[in-house]
Amino acid sequence: METVIVLQPDELLRLPAHSQWECIGGAGWLSQHGLDTTVLCGSRLDIDDPRGALIEAIGGPIRLRHRQEAATPLLSRWLHRVGHAG
Repeated sequence: METVIVLQPDELLRLPAHSQWECIGGAGWLSQHGLDTTVLCGSRLDIDDPRGALIEAIGGPIRLRHRQEAATPLLSRWLHRVGHAG
């Protein structure tokens, strides 16, 4: 089962620490360790900041896929809490 999150340009989401994602559509900004990084389709995101990372879509929706086969119980609870459980 694949975990995909879609964010609209008005949405800002904190991705959990120690998670790994891949951008599968759109573009955005990722902020972790106090640095902003451009995220483009095909980008691989390793969230290694203990506080997590903020992601924001720019110019249209951004689609992120969790890079593990199935969501861990902790990630599943996080997805439910932020309203992206599916």
